[in-house]
Amino acid sequence: MMRPQQRASLGIRVGTIGALVLIPALFWMITGQVWEDFLITFRQAANLIQGNGLTYHEGELLHSFTSPLNVLVPAFMAWVTGSVDYTIPLLLYNVVSISCFAAGGILTVQFLIKQGETETPSWTVLCFPLILVLCVRVTAFTVNGQEAGFWVLFLSISFIAAFRGYGSSWILAGLGWGGLMMTRPDSPLHITLFGLLALMIPIHSRKAELIGILKAGVTCTVVYLPWFSWTWWYYGSPIPHTVMAKSGAYRGLLDFGLTPVEWIQKGLGILGAPFLPLYYEPFDWPAVLGIFFAGCSLVIILSPVFIKDRLVRLSSFLFSGSLVYLEFMELTARSFPWYYIPPAYFGALSLARIFQLQSPDSHPAKRFLPVALIIALLISFAASVRQIEFQQRVVENGVRREVGLYLKENVQAGERVYLEPMGYIGYFSGARILDFPGLVAPETVAARETYSVGFIDAPKYLKPEWMVLRPHEWEAMRKSPEIDRHYTAFAIIDRREEVRSEPFLPGRSYPFTDSAFYILKRQDSP
Repeated sequence: MMRPQQRASLGIRVGTIGALVLIPALFWMITGQVWEDFLITFRQAANLIQGNGLTYHEGELLHSFTSPLNVLVPAFMAWVTGSVDYTIPLLLYNVVSISCFAAGGILTVQFLIKQGETETPSWTVLCFPLILVLCVRVTAFTVNGQEAGFWVLFLSISFIAAFRGYGSSWILAGLGWGGLMMTRPDSPLHITLFGLLALMIPIHSRKAELIGILKAGVTCTVVYLPWFSWTWWYYGSPIPHTVMAKSGAYRGLLDFGLTPVEWIQKGLGILGAPFLPLYYEPFDWPAVLGIFFAGCSLVIILSPVFIKDRLVRLSSFLFSGSLVYLEFMELTARSFPWYYIPPAYFGALSLARIFQLQSPDSHPAKRFLPVALIIALLISFAASVRQIEFQQRVVENGVRREVGLYLKENVQAGERVYLEPMGYIGYFSGARILDFPGLVAPETVAARETYSVGFIDAPKYLKPEWMVLRPHEWEAMRKSPEIDRHYTAFAIIDRREEVRSEPFLPGRSYPFTDSAFYILKRQDSP
């Protein structure tokens, strides 16, 4: 017969697995979301298994993806199933991704249980998986073709190793770091934060921690070196072309001349970003949402001042470090929603630990905080599901996919298509893509660097045969006589009225952005 503590521990583990598997699976079943970047990488994966090389355009070797796992796992699934269509490989990829996500969650929950101060585990431990899975950015990018599931697994391994100390857990740390390197190109930042943390708050002597860090670095190198060496040999450089293409391509908040009120709105949005909807704009969502989640972030950041607990200090430091990096990105360039997986993980861990440390006789207001947070996350999550389901059905399938199919029927061999959102359009057209900022097009990067031009002016020098433009982009571009004279709208796919008239659509500006496109053709030779 099971003892009470064993029953509680089993119940927590079952609840964790259920939440971390069922909620992402239901999210994907309801929304059907396929993130456009997955289609960029899958076109390369399909080229690989068809013998055309791991590249976007057949005949041109270009390292135009950032995550090794995000391209290799779908390529393996496509090879195993013999499918060059993305549907079955994505399904299998999601099975692997959810499994990694759940594994990372259960490792963290088991770790939290061991840190408990009572023999019977506290049910507040369940706050961690609930907070994590209800962070819609984490769940969405676990099941829409991005790499969040892998990220959570390797972050959990790396954090547990850091907490135990590198003097004894350097092998575990090295494996976690190697996994992070195979998952994301910005992983050196988080690895650096883990290393600094061990030296700032050591569990062994600093000398032992430093030696452990060096050993972990060697282990990480053993894991990552084969991929690093192969890409250097295969592409001529281990650095993805996408890194160079994004450099200097985006304007940050410092370039926009925001008013004080706009700075406050943006500041709250950045501060609460790990917990906010996928694409959050203050004017599109209730202000209280941004304020509440910004408050949660402040609690995490300031918690070490009031709570003398090593786990709280570690998770708070990592949360703050990740967020500072992303805030810098937002100020000087741009940060994208899937960049916020690390602070979401560290934030969920920190809050769960804070709730775990509450005494049973604490003030009722404090005991209500976990409930209030879960309710707020549930509301945000449910509204996001509605938004993303509409985005997928109307915009991705009804607009961008249709643009790609139109181009597939009309673009001739050797003709090039200039555009910004190349995921769906590039995949379904199969055409030669001149994207901005040049993720798969060195010509675009060369034009940007040579002529110091942005999206609107680059076509003057690239002279593409086709362009796919949003209405406001076409209006801005046709002010140039050279563009207006040479390009004619062949077709327009427009579902803006459907977006406008939808009765209940949280975050309406997000689907509206890509609800209409002009398809333009050049009328003479370049």
